[in-house]
Amino acid sequence: MCFFVSFRLRGPLTPASATTFNSQNRCKAKKACPEKSWPLLTYEKHHVQDTENKSEKRKRIIFTKKNPAAPIRRPFYRFMTPDLRPFYMLLLLLFACCSCRKVIYPEYEAGTAPKTVIQASLTDQKDSAVVFISETLAVDAPNAYSGKDGAIVSITGNGSAPVILNSRGNGRYTAHIATSAGSAYTLKAQVEGVTYSAVSTMPAKVAFDSLFITQRSILGRTLRIPTVVFTDPPASGNYYRFILSVDGFESTTIFIENDRLFNGNKMTLELLDVFTDSNAPTFIDPYDRVIVEMQCISKDTFDYFSQLKAGALGEGNSSNPGNPLSNIAGGALGYFSVHTSEKKELFAD
Repeated sequence: MCFFVSFRLRGPLTPASATTFNSQNRCKAKKACPEKSWPLLTYEKHHVQDTENKSEKRKRIIFTKKNPAAPIRRPFYRFMTPDLRPFYMLLLLLFACCSCRKVIYPEYEAGTAPKTVIQASLTDQKDSAVVFISETLAVDAPNAYSGKDGAIVSITGNGSAPVILNSRGNGRYTAHIATSAGSAYTLKAQVEGVTYSAVSTMPAKVAFDSLFITQRSILGRTLRIPTVVFTDPPASGNYYRFILSVDGFESTTIFIENDRLFNGNKMTLELLDVFTDSNAPTFIDPYDRVIVEMQCISKDTFDYFSQLKAGALGEGNSSNPGNPLSNIAGGALGYFSVHTSEKKELFAD
């Protein structure tokens, strides 16, 4: 029977215990070094089952130091206490996630035929009808949109004759059409032999009470936020859109709201865009000219801009952004909005 000798030392060895053992003289060590020759060490016997022959067993003598005054050497991972282990595991996970990078090359259909895009609006102001017609671009094409001229565009009110819009060049068509709340209007556009049509109703106008600037410190920056005040009517189902312009530059941020949470109450709404860089033209600095347009829009228009905003920001639990639902029949993208309009302006302090 052979004995395996292994050491579990918790401090520096004394000269009496400095004997080295190797694999060749393990059996001799037991005979040459009985228990009484190790005054500072005690041993414990454990039975370990042999993995090769289960019928035989061999003893393992484990020597442990008995001197309590000797210094204890702790392992290098002594800082991994049970209380701090979750913290270090989280830190390791963060390092692993931040160090991963994968380049993705999306696949898309090449050579897809472009689609017609119609952006039409009819308001209660001068030159109320404005229609812009363009077409989509390929994914790898330069981001330079150009209008489509030569289209025949008309808008018809309730029981009135169609009004033909005048071409202003670069796909822009305008006209003045008298409107009234509650009336429905029909848009028709013939573009390269294809006819597109849409219907929208003018909602009731809600007064734009006031506009002022609110200063807030967000992410270490002082932001000047345009704040609008209006009173929602008692009837539910009102939808609003706000367009912000700073020194003649129109913001691309979509500001829309409905009265689901404040029906019939006075509303103070901040037009906050935390993603605007300080070097952007729409970032508001002191003495900038700020113009806000308030629109009362229909539900179809609200749904269009809501889906457009959700697709741009990745909202709505959708990983793949898609085109918003259009109220234009015939296969064109875009919208036809009949809405009220009121503007206010000020200079930021």
